[in-house]
Amino acid sequence: MAKQGTKLCKYCKTEIPAGAKICPNCKKKQGGAVKWIVIVVVVLVLISAAAGGGDKDESKQASNTNNTSNNSESSQNVSQDTSKETTPQETKEETKDKYNVGDIWENKTLKMTYTNCYEFTDYNQFNAPADGSKIICAEFEFENIGKSDTSVMYTDFHGYADGYEVNQSYAPDGTGLEFSVKMSAGRKGTGKIAFEVPVDAQEIEIEFSPNMFLSEKVIFVYSE
Repeated sequence: MAKQGTKLCKYCKTEIPAGAKICPNCKKKQGGAVKWIVIVVVVLVLISAAAGGGDKDESKQASNTNNTSNNSESSQNVSQDTSKETTPQETKEETKDKYNVGDIWENKTLKMTYTNCYEFTDYNQFNAPADGSKIICAEFEFENIGKSDTSVMYTDFHGYADGYEVNQSYAPDGTGLEFSVKMSAGRKGTGKIAFEVPVDAQEIEIEFSPNMFLSEKVIFVYSE
């Protein structure tokens, strides 16, 4: 057993001074347990730090994945919301090249419905059409959708048979000089126009000019 102020050599078990770093007997260095404890502690700290770093990396990676997923979902939601937006609907009927009975044409001030067309046969010897010709009629309803007074007259219409201009007929009641409709804002009216055309005409069209100062033309097709 070592005496006070001495210790036993950890190799040869010889009693040596307590402060001796080398055994005088076996000449071997004397290492303390503290050294190994420190080494073990350092190793454990390093292992713990490595494990903690790994957890942080995994957490960061998971967070990045979640953010990417959330951003993707947000983009999809924005895309879906955008796709759900409805485009403004047309307040007016799509412009056509030609209009048939039942169709509606309108601009900023006038709404015009093509209500009927037919051949007029109730004439007499004084207003009968020329030989080889017949009288056709077209009826319309008008509505002033503007803010000021407007009017529609027989002079706003021209007739064509197979591309050739034809004359108006005044035989049917309500046509000719009698056809002049004046309307204040929000009011309606009706009118009838007639033309004398060849009996064998294949294509009969009625051309309407909404504004005498513009070149705009609206074409209504006559069909039996």
